[in-house]
Parts: sequence; C-alpha cells; structure tokens
Amino acid sequence: MTAVSNAGGLGTITGLAQKTPADLAHEIAQCKDISDKPVAVNVTFLPTVNAPDYPALIKVIIDGGMKIVETAGRNPAPVMSCLRIAVGSMVADDWPRPEADMSKLKAEREAENHCSCIVC
Repeated sequence: MTAVSNAGGLGTITGLAQKTPADLAHEIAQCKDISDKPVAVNVTFLPTVNAPDYPALIKVIIDGGMKIVETAGRNPAPVMSCLRIAVGSMVADDWPRPEADMSKLKAEREAENHCSCIVC
C-alpha cells in the first residue's frame, strides 16, 4: 500500500483481508511507520450469516486516524454517521439517513469524543 502512495497513487488497505481488528490496527500502524503519504482503508459489507466484527473494524479505522475510507458491498448507512464525525466529509454523502438522528448522534459522539457503531 505504501509503495503506491509513495509513488503518487492512493494505496488501500483491504480491511477484510486482515483476520482480526488487531491485525488491521497493526497494518494501519505499519503503513504509518513506513510512509507519511495518505493511505485508504476499504471495508466491504458482506451479506452473510457470520459477519465480521464490523464495529470493531470501524473503531480500529477511527482510532488509527485513517482519513480515507472506501466502502463496498451492502449499504454502509449504519456506519456513515460514525465515519463522518470521525473522518470528516464523505464522498458518498447521498446515503439515506434521518437528519434528526444524525444531529443527536453527532452531539452524543462529540460529547463522548468517540464513536460506537452498530452494524446490522
């Protein structure tokens, strides 16, 4: 990932390629140690019976200070609020969300200075 970023592209860590949230945290830290260039994280939301620990993955991404997050698969609406607050503006700003819930969540998260996400 860092080789791509160092060459002027955008290197991307595939979140689900990491076996655990701890592995993802390690990969993020390793990329930051190797390069000061931006690196993205991809999270694919799969329709599955035994879903990965998406809340833990999102927490690792936020705690790791990642500023570029790309999603794929199912609708990421359940985590978009958390990512908007932690990361900033999102490219996919058209996902449906009740504005009242966003305001409430934003106020709660800013007061707590962290984000917890629930993924269905």
